[in-house]
Amino acid sequence: MRSLHGLLAGVGFLMGLIVVGIASWAQPSEPVRINYGYTGDEDPLQNVSIVGNSASPYLLVLGPLVGALLGWLCAVVATRLGWKLSRSK
Repeated sequence: MRSLHGLLAGVGFLMGLIVVGIASWAQPSEPVRINYGYTGDEDPLQNVSIVGNSASPYLLVLGPLVGALLGWLCAVVATRLGWKLSRSK
């Protein structure tokens, strides 16, 4: 029964990775204005504006973990209903 729990938790983790990957890839990109002009004695790096990804790093980590937890919970329910992994010949 432990193998069923591990298998479904692993599948849930992979599904969470896929969902997070697609969600972060499909985020609408916004136009970014970057000024590279250097005018005199100013520090040239002051005029550069950089916009990063708006997705929180916590969401990127929690997605696969939530998927693994949901997979494990499905395995617990399945084992209580009598499901088990078996080797058939």
